[in-house]
Amino acid sequence: MKVVNVTLAGREYAVTPLPIKKNREWRKQFEAPIKDAANLLAEVGSYATVEYKDAGDMIGNLGKAISGSLSPVINHLLGSADLITEAVFLYSPEIKKDKKYIEENGFDTEIVTAFLAILSLAFPFGQAIQGLLKLGQQEPQTAQSSASPSSE
Repeated sequence: MKVVNVTLAGREYAVTPLPIKKNREWRKQFEAPIKDAANLLAEVGSYATVEYKDAGDMIGNLGKAISGSLSPVINHLLGSADLITEAVFLYSPEIKKDKKYIEENGFDTEIVTAFLAILSLAFPFGQAIQGLLKLGQQEPQTAQSSASPSSE
C-alpha cells in the first residue's frame, strides 16, 4: 500500500489511501470545482487553432467563451484555499485530529502540497498515465562500446 508523507505546521503525517468506498465518496465531493475549471481550460484551449482577423477578433471570441463559465470558476477558485484545506482534513483522520493546531500554525502552501500528495492516493491511475506518457519519451538504450580497438 502506498503511503505519502506530508509536513504540516512542522509535524510529519503518514497518509494512507482510503478504502475504495470512502475514496469514491471523497472524490465526488471535489468533482464539480475540478470539472468546471477543466471545462473552461479546454474551451479556451480549443481557440488556439482558430485563425483570427486581428487581436480584437481573438479577444472577442475568447471573451464569449469565458463569459458563460467564468463566474462559477472564479467562485470555486476564490474558495479553493478553504476547499483544499477541508479536503486534506477529510481525507486523513490523523491530520484532522490536529486541525486546530495546523490551522493556527500551518501555511496554505503546506496544505496545497499535502493536497497534491493526497491526490496521488485518491486518483491512483494518475501514476499509470504518467508512466505511459514517459514510455513514448524515453530514448532508446544503446549498448556500451567495447574498450578494445575494432579489427577489420
